[in-house]
Amino acid sequence: MTIKLDVNVLTPEERIIDLFHEFRGKWVPAKKIEEKAKLASAELESELKKLLQVGYKIDRHADLGYRLSSIPDRLIPDEIKWGLRCRIVGRDILTYERVTSTMDIARKMVEGGAREGLVIFSEEQTGGRGRLGHTWVCPKFKGLLATIVLKPRINAEHIFLMTCITAVAVAETIQDMLSLKAGIKWPNDVLINGKKVAGTIVDVIKSHKQRYIFSLGIGINVNQEFNELPVFSKIPATSLFIEKKSSINRIEFARNLLESIDKWYAILKDAHYKQILKRWKELCITIGQKLTVEESGKLYQGKVIDISPGGGIILHFDNGNKKTFMGEHISLKT
Repeated sequence: MTIKLDVNVLTPEERIIDLFHEFRGKWVPAKKIEEKAKLASAELESELKKLLQVGYKIDRHADLGYRLSSIPDRLIPDEIKWGLRCRIVGRDILTYERVTSTMDIARKMVEGGAREGLVIFSEEQTGGRGRLGHTWVCPKFKGLLATIVLKPRINAEHIFLMTCITAVAVAETIQDMLSLKAGIKWPNDVLINGKKVAGTIVDVIKSHKQRYIFSLGIGINVNQEFNELPVFSKIPATSLFIEKKSSINRIEFARNLLESIDKWYAILKDAHYKQILKRWKELCITIGQKLTVEESGKLYQGKVIDISPGGGIILHFDNGNKKTFMGEHISLKT
């Protein structure tokens, strides 16, 4: 099943949800709902039935009308859009029940003329992927799996900043919303207490001169318990639920994340590149670590002393020499 929201054309179902949120737990007369949703009485019953099937809980009173008592733990576009404060990100939102990868869906949508700011969520992926061919596995309804389509006008040397703003937005959302200390493991993983909670990946779908179309892929472990996390991974995994010791509202988290990405994307469009790199470096826990780096089959050992202006890590060797390694050409060894 696909649930979608077009900000310009609301369905009767979406108008009903808007009205329920407007009244925030209060009773709404049936007549008022019919007028708002532009429905006849029999049609209203049909639309309410659809909401119940998705998982909404709606109280009914013969005299008072209807009242929304709870919403489902589902990434429903209309719920994410409610109160969303974004200029570009989230203009259009799609949620799928199960796909191979939201990145694959994004590519198809772009070929069909998708608008900038499109966000694609999926409750489950069968072929989620990460950097360097790695996979991303997440139980259904437990994580946040998304791809965002952005179309900036940007020079080739600044493309790496798309990875920066994505990772920074994820880390800041975790910190600001949950008060958990999240850091970025260069270049695109987000860790809490040394354990991986999120990963990001940026693909170039199309390019022409300075005009690019990017898909920003994000995978976040939200409400998984210990036994639902991947066992065989290079970095120990964790979830927001485990670290916070309480269940996380995925809709609220998704809304906050989109707002953070929108904020950093605006900074990118305004060409404040140094501001982005500065924040990325502040959150980068890789700086100061001793690492083994593999490049073209050769191993290098040294201490990460800084991030280069182009987004690579600068390694300092015991013999005093330095070398910069770019993310697309290397892998880090533990």
